[in-house]
Amino acid sequence: MSALGAVAARIRADLWERPARNVPGLDGLRAWGCASIVFFHCALFTGVIGAERATGELRVLQLAGQGAWTGVDVFFVLSGFLIGRILLAERAATGGVRYGGFYLRRALRIFPAHYVVLAVAVLVLAPWNVGNLLFFTGAPDWRTLAATAWTNAVYLNNYLAVGRPNVLGWGWSLCVEEHFYLLLPPLLAAAFALRSTARMALLAAAVLVPVAGRAAALGAGADSIATGAFYYFSHNRFDQLMIGVLIAYGWVFHRAAFARAVGRAGPALWLAGLVAVALVWRFGGLQHRGVFPVVFQLPMVAAGAGLLLVNALFADNVATRVLAHRGWYPLARVSYGTYLVHPYVLFWAITRLRGPLGLDVVHAPNLLALYAVVLGLSWAVASVLFVGLERPLLDLGGRLAARPAPRPAERRATTG
Repeated sequence: MSALGAVAARIRADLWERPARNVPGLDGLRAWGCASIVFFHCALFTGVIGAERATGELRVLQLAGQGAWTGVDVFFVLSGFLIGRILLAERAATGGVRYGGFYLRRALRIFPAHYVVLAVAVLVLAPWNVGNLLFFTGAPDWRTLAATAWTNAVYLNNYLAVGRPNVLGWGWSLCVEEHFYLLLPPLLAAAFALRSTARMALLAAAVLVPVAGRAAALGAGADSIATGAFYYFSHNRFDQLMIGVLIAYGWVFHRAAFARAVGRAGPALWLAGLVAVALVWRFGGLQHRGVFPVVFQLPMVAAGAGLLLVNALFADNVATRVLAHRGWYPLARVSYGTYLVHPYVLFWAITRLRGPLGLDVVHAPNLLALYAVVLGLSWAVASVLFVGLERPLLDLGGRLAARPAPRPAERRATTG
C-alpha cells in the first residue's frame, strides 16, 4: 500500500469504522446530543427561538429549537457513565485506581483541542473579527475577549465570566465536566471506604445535593429564571453526571440484575425516557421561571437520557436499533471537536451566507439549510482536528497509561 493509501485508510478507520468495544447505542446518544446543540444555536442566533409570530413549519422548528438545549444534558449523563465506567471497572479488576494514568488520559483527550481552538479564537478570529465574532459575543473590541480568555484557559469561565463577553462562552459545559473529572476519583475512593449500603447512600446524595443547591438558591431569592448564574456553576450541575455514574456502578457491579430489570421493563423503559425528555421540552426551558425549570427539569431530562442509555446497554429493541445505526458514528466520533468549533462556523455562516440562504427573512427551509451547512462544516473542521491532533495524542495517552507502575526497587534505582 502506498503512503497516501495508508493515510487514507487510517483516516477512514479513525472517522468511519466503529471499534468493536463501542456500545453502538451510545454513539447514537452522543451524536443526538451534538446535533441537538448545533440546532439549538442555529435557532437561537437567527432569532427563530425568540420570534413571536412564528407559524406553520417555522413554529414546529421553533419548538424543536427551544427544546434542543437538552443536548448538553445528554452529554453530561454520557460523560458520567463513561468516566464512571472507566474508574469503576479498574477498581473491580484491580481493587484500586491508578489516578495518574486516569488524569493523563483525560488531559491528553481534552486539553490539546481545547487550547488549540482557544488560541486560534483569541489570536486570529477575534482580532480579525472573523464571522462578526465581536457582535455575536457582545464584545466592543477583541481586547475585551482576550481579557476574559484566561478564564477559559483555567476552566473557570462558568464561574468568572458568566454574563460577560467571552470568546468561548459555550465552554462553560467543558468546565463542568473538567471539574467533575477532578472530583469523581476522590469521591469514589471515599465511597469504597464505606460498606455497600453507606456507599450507595453517598452516591445517591451526590445526585441530590445539586438539586437541593438549586432549590436553596431559588429560595434565597436568586433570579428565578432557569439560566440564572447558578445554572452554569459546576456544583449545581453534578446531579446529571452522577446519574451516569450510578448507571456505570450498576453496569460494573450488578450487570446481571440490571439486565433482568431491563428485560422486565420492556419497551416501557425507553418510552419513559422519551416521555421524561418530552415533558422538559413542553414544560421546561431555559427562559422559564419557577421551581420546575430551576430545580427539577435538569434531573428529569437527565433521568430520561439515563433510561435511554440503560435501554441501549441491555435491550435489543427499536430504540436501541435506531441509536445504534452506523450513520450516527462519524458525528459521535468527533462530537467534542464539533462542539468546540460549531459556534464559530455558525457566526461565519450567518454573516457570509445571509443573502444566499435567505436569512434576512427566516423560513423553515432557510433554517434547515443553515443547520446543514453549519453541522457539515463543523464536522469537517472537527475531523481535521481529530485526525491531526486528537487521535495521535489519544494513542500516546493510552500507551503511557498502560505502562506498568515501577516496583519499589525500580523506583529507587531510577531516582537514586
